[in-house]
Amino acid sequence: MSLIHDVLRDLDQRQAPAEQGNAVPAALQSSAATRRRPRWVLPVIAGAGLIAASVAFWWLYLPAAHPIHVPSSDGPSIRPVSPATATPPPSAALASAPTGQESMMQTPAAASLSTKAALLRALAAATPAAPGARLSRPAPSAAPPPPRAAPTAAPTPIPSTRQVDRSLPAEPATSGFGSTRERALALYQSAQSLEGVDAGTAQEKYQEALRLNPRLVAARLRLAEALWSAGERNAAMDTLRAGLGLDPDNGPLALLQARFLAATEHPAEALAILLALRPAPVGNADYYGMIGTLAQQTGHLPMAREAFANALLLAPDNVRWQMGMGITLALQGKSAARPYLEQSLAAIPAHSSVARYLESLLRNLPGSSSPPSP
Repeated sequence: MSLIHDVLRDLDQRQAPAEQGNAVPAALQSSAATRRRPRWVLPVIAGAGLIAASVAFWWLYLPAAHPIHVPSSDGPSIRPVSPATATPPPSAALASAPTGQESMMQTPAAASLSTKAALLRALAAATPAAPGARLSRPAPSAAPPPPRAAPTAAPTPIPSTRQVDRSLPAEPATSGFGSTRERALALYQSAQSLEGVDAGTAQEKYQEALRLNPRLVAARLRLAEALWSAGERNAAMDTLRAGLGLDPDNGPLALLQARFLAATEHPAEALAILLALRPAPVGNADYYGMIGTLAQQTGHLPMAREAFANALLLAPDNVRWQMGMGITLALQGKSAARPYLEQSLAAIPAHSSVARYLESLLRNLPGSSSPPSP
């Protein structure tokens, strides 16, 4: 038994070194299985790429997109600069370089590029203009023209009927610009139907329509006439002035205002309003007829004759303009007034005060021997 035991022990001793020789020490084993890549490597690589792209954008694109303004050498020129495009001073450019903890977050190459770009921008802002740079020069100051003598005042001419009528169009029957204007138009139409039934309600509806649409000229004209007829002359004039404040060259409003002024014995003011109206309603016979009447009242007989002639061109059968032309020619002592006065006498009551005045003018015409029969 001892012999067998010795043999087995001898075999064990021989096999142990062989197994120990085939085993690889732990220190010499490959570290691929045990070593793993740290997690912070990929973020660092991505951050470095973004920093490099930002530096390239700053270096290549910004100088081309925002050129540096070179001040003029002729004199100091102040140029308004917005905060978004203002060029920083050298100190601000130097201060924009990465320092402290920010430089630690960048790679050495990116940090050096950022510092270099900031220094170059600061030097470019502080460097004077190059010889070939394009400089902006101030516009030469023009000498003031010599003073001219004031022209002598000339009478305002009457617009000719051959001019193009550029007055505002009439108020449309329907409006498609919103519910407010449609409601104003509906109130205006309702007030028209109430004028002969309930004047007070009609005025309230006109006023409500003007509150909704202040430029509804037809409603303003109707309201002013209703107020004038009711004896509220100041309210009527205020209504017209409010409309002329919105549209100073509105022909119908100016004509009605001139008629009201003439009725209150202010013919000169009414005539000035009509003559200053631009564009003049040259296609309106009432416009010329009213100018003729006002010019006749203020003693401007040549102007009145011209205005009545224009009115008769537009309305040849109008008795008022025939009478106005006849009176104007009679006051000038012209026998051409006879046909106009006779036509006017045939169209008015025979025993009225106006007829007696026209008959007296006929008797005083050159070449008249006896008054005509009515």
